[in-house]
Amino acid sequence: MEIEFFKKLSGDLTNLLKNGEDSNTSYGNMNIKKIRMPNIPVNAFEIIIKYIYGGIVSFDKVHTSTILDLSAAASELCLEELVNIAQLQLVKDHPSWIRYNFAKVFKICFEYENFKILKDFCNEIIAKTPKGKIWDYVIRWGIAQNPNLDSNSTQWSDANFSTLKTTLKNCLPHIRYFHISGEDVIKKLYPYQQIIEPNLWKDIITKFAAPNMPITSTVLPPRKFTNIEFPPRNTGILNGIKDLFFNGSLYLYIY
Repeated sequence: MEIEFFKKLSGDLTNLLKNGEDSNTSYGNMNIKKIRMPNIPVNAFEIIIKYIYGGIVSFDKVHTSTILDLSAAASELCLEELVNIAQLQLVKDHPSWIRYNFAKVFKICFEYENFKILKDFCNEIIAKTPKGKIWDYVIRWGIAQNPNLDSNSTQWSDANFSTLKTTLKNCLPHIRYFHISGEDVIKKLYPYQQIIEPNLWKDIITKFAAPNMPITSTVLPPRKFTNIEFPPRNTGILNGIKDLFFNGSLYLYIY
């Protein structure tokens, strides 16, 4: 797909790019500054140059990872129009790739403030992830941060649970406990009830045993999602979220 911008302005600049000093185009005595940005991949930079000189962006035969790199590079260069075009291209034509590379994409979304399109798309995926799975990944991430903790919690001491609770202190308040199924509360939360505040644990049990009884704990609202159409669900997204939890970026998901 090729997108064209500022056709009248860019025509002569395109000739300048192609012909160099032999171009008949003259733009006066311009101040020229050299910019070094070694973090921008060559393929992405070539697209940016063509965009600046010719006002044209072509995604034909461009690898999907390059489009993501392009989004980041354009953001660093304050090319807002190009940032949005690249994000839309990813969401519209490469949703499956985003799923398989979820950890990478979601992490980048929080590195750039103007990645709203991709961020909303990723949040949409997260909102549809079973809450019990989220709890599993939180626990596994917390254990991974403490090599001395056995993976079998039935062998833990009170000190072990205290260690895990301390590790997850910034994460636990953001879990949607009251949106976890009753079965998962028993199977997944119960073995780790010692890391949950006593009053909260009492309210969780009360909520499922007697739903109409009042509780004092804060009930976080369910994550919102819109009508974005996704490709069929597969294990790729869950593996991606798992990777996100294990690369030190757990807070990106929880908050």
